[in-house]
Amino acid sequence: MRARLVVVEGNVTPRVFEISRGEQLILGRSQKKAMMVLADDYVSSTHARIYNEGIRWFLENEGQNGTLVNGKRYDREDKICQLENSSEIQIINNRFKFTLVQAGPSPDRSEDTSAQSTMRFEDEIKQLHAFISQTSKEVDLKKFLELAMEYLQVMLRANVIGYLRSDPILSEPKLVIPRNHSLDIQLSQKLSRWATVEGGTVQLRSRSVELDSASLADFKDALCAPLVYNDKKFGTLHVYSHEREFTSRDKSIFEIALPFLIGRINQFQEQSEALYGQRVEDSADSSYVMVGQSPPMQELLRQIKNVSRHEKSVLILGESGVGKELVAREIHKLSLRAGRGFVPVNCAAIPDGLLESHLFGHEIGAFTGATKKHIGVFREADDGILFLDELGEMSDACQAKLLRVLEQGTIRSVGGSQDEKVDVRIIAATNADLAKMKDQKRFRADLFYRLNVLRVIVPPLRERLSDIPLLIEHFAKKNSDVELRIDESGWEALQQHTWPGNIRELRNTLDRIYCNAADMVINGDLVRNHLDEEYGQILDLPELNIEKLEILAIEQALKKTNWNMARAALITGLNRDTLYRKLAKHGIRRPESNRDDIPD
Repeated sequence: MRARLVVVEGNVTPRVFEISRGEQLILGRSQKKAMMVLADDYVSSTHARIYNEGIRWFLENEGQNGTLVNGKRYDREDKICQLENSSEIQIINNRFKFTLVQAGPSPDRSEDTSAQSTMRFEDEIKQLHAFISQTSKEVDLKKFLELAMEYLQVMLRANVIGYLRSDPILSEPKLVIPRNHSLDIQLSQKLSRWATVEGGTVQLRSRSVELDSASLADFKDALCAPLVYNDKKFGTLHVYSHEREFTSRDKSIFEIALPFLIGRINQFQEQSEALYGQRVEDSADSSYVMVGQSPPMQELLRQIKNVSRHEKSVLILGESGVGKELVAREIHKLSLRAGRGFVPVNCAAIPDGLLESHLFGHEIGAFTGATKKHIGVFREADDGILFLDELGEMSDACQAKLLRVLEQGTIRSVGGSQDEKVDVRIIAATNADLAKMKDQKRFRADLFYRLNVLRVIVPPLRERLSDIPLLIEHFAKKNSDVELRIDESGWEALQQHTWPGNIRELRNTLDRIYCNAADMVINGDLVRNHLDEEYGQILDLPELNIEKLEILAIEQALKKTNWNMARAALITGLNRDTLYRKLAKHGIRRPESNRDDIPD
């Protein structure tokens, strides 16, 4: 005989736990020691344990604040009580129901006596009421589905229950309860197709077919139903049993719960669509605004709206200065995580030795100087979005850890011994050719393929010159104390420049013009005086690749500024830390003739 503990109320993970003879279940606050973790500060690390002796089951309280069983308090002195079937357990504000599960096949419920049938019917009504009342409180779709599936697992005495989705509003293609089966169980596509074609519940025992997954070979029976609302197809719900066949009464309970599930999923989707529309409207009022009406800009906005609806990682590609972080923030505003954290990190600006600690955190004493614990930006961005800029500059060790997060959703701090679950959507950006770096073994191929699922390509400014008037108008509003007019020759000069530094260069150029304009009119001569014309000459050389172009651009900027790093960084559109890294990467050294003239 096995026992089952089901969460009735409280923030507890997992919400259903089965215990076999000879095993024990530990409940507590500690994620290391407890098997059911209670997120409650008043719960002890190991608060209680459930175990058996022969056919009898017991609860032993170990918590300082005691445990209630059927209303009676047990503390550290009077700490052991025998559990009966349907015992009610309460630990602080967390409530559970303890039930005994008969081993082997169960008799069909249709064979119950009249009295047994009445009692079972009353119990089923109570379970359905609890199912609806408790799940109705959830405001997150994934948590609602997991809670509803946990209730159905108990009500139907099922071993595994799963949701195979076809809607775009969940990041996972499937949800499986118990959660530790999520990697092992492949939900049957054949059952999904049958249920979808028939438009109703199908049962495995009534069909002489083989399941299309070796992981399901040991299951004796299965139920599957499509989740459809009008013409909206959300997916299919699967229920599997090891020991017994589902009865007609099980099937009825399953079908009673389906309309409620479908209605709630549809409600979540409608709310998501309404919020998305509102976010599109609100984005125009944000301090981070996408400016432009050119065809390349319209294509960029289309890409942004497309990827924002999903939960997968995004890879943003584009030259330096095109506004990749602005694109990432726009995706965040339009995504399901809008209103939650957006944490930007420039991987190139952080030394290799510190980047891993900055991303994943570190424990006290993890390395010399680690006198305080650091949680890391992944924990800071938990439940939100982490933006990793200059991804191509990340070390191999950090790439391996990032891949682990993408594949398993867990992180481990530097010096730590335990993995921690995080829910972070990653948006990465780079101006490097990651595909080429992958082929050259300078970037992990497996990480590249994991990131290169949803891709956004940001066009350079030279491909959207018609947007320059709108960009100038936008930047001018940020200098409200300055009212300048650009004449026809000025516009012509601005649009003839090739803008290798893209929007960052345009903005810096305008700032210099605003600061140095002698009168209120900007003409072509004034514009050209503030533009680095040598960039245009470099871009006109067809034999150069991107790396050579980068080297020449940096060398020209250093030469023009007499190796003044701050001014060279401004011209190239790079921050100073990134510029120093580029010098080391390309082996660019200051000429000896300049060393005496420039202070270190």
